[in-house]
Amino acid sequence: MAEAVYRNGRIYTLDPKSSVISAVAVMDCKFFAVGGEADVKPFIGPKTQVIDLGGKPVIPGLNDTHNHTMQAGETAVRVKLDDVKSVAEALQRIKDATAKKKPGEWIIGDSWHPTAQLKEQRYLTAAEIDTVAPNNPVRLGDGHISSYNTAAMKIGGVDRNTRNPEGGVIDKDASGNPNGIFEEKARRPDLSAHPAADRGGDGGTVRQRNEGGQCLWPDERHRPRLKPQAGARPAAADAGAQADPALLGHVQPAADRARREMGRGN
Repeated sequence: MAEAVYRNGRIYTLDPKSSVISAVAVMDCKFFAVGGEADVKPFIGPKTQVIDLGGKPVIPGLNDTHNHTMQAGETAVRVKLDDVKSVAEALQRIKDATAKKKPGEWIIGDSWHPTAQLKEQRYLTAAEIDTVAPNNPVRLGDGHISSYNTAAMKIGGVDRNTRNPEGGVIDKDASGNPNGIFEEKARRPDLSAHPAADRGGDGGTVRQRNEGGQCLWPDERHRPRLKPQAGARPAAADAGAQADPALLGHVQPAADRARREMGRGN
């Protein structure tokens, strides 16, 4: 029996004939019966969820060819800093985030541009970040320069004797100690060893994209293919499916027709 049956719709298959059908049956996030009422009726059981589409159009899941999905997930769990206007305001955001963390857990700032948006026009130092997050490693970055607090530098084994790498600079204070500002290639991979901090939003991002009709996308940093969440809509049926090259020539005409139909509202 089917887990779900969608009926009474205008379902665009994007097959070689650009067929439009009215019903589908779904099991394990895959279509296994397509056509009309007669084609799906045998698969309706007492536990089957039957959804009446009310004549609305349905299109297959979308394959986005260039995406930063994991970055979007990371953003969901990072400290928002792109709208702060001062060092004090930035420190307050970090302090608020620290209150929600256990000691030792990483605090990661989202992308920002301190020299352009802060009235002080500079990056935060380790000493400043330590005042609001003394027991949590912190990393704030803009893609070229990152600020780390003392806890983070200890994890990375960075001290006054750490040399600048080729193509990067570890800024020092007047006493010759690292002040927490790392430029370009000095931004250390071992100071980014915080998978739990950055990956917490991934699941929500995948669910959100599934619900919006996307079922397959390459991420620019995380290449393994993502599978849809259990219970995803039919449009997000199979993240492992590959498009048949023979069908590609039929996709655009059918997609154009689907857009015209959806514009009518019914």
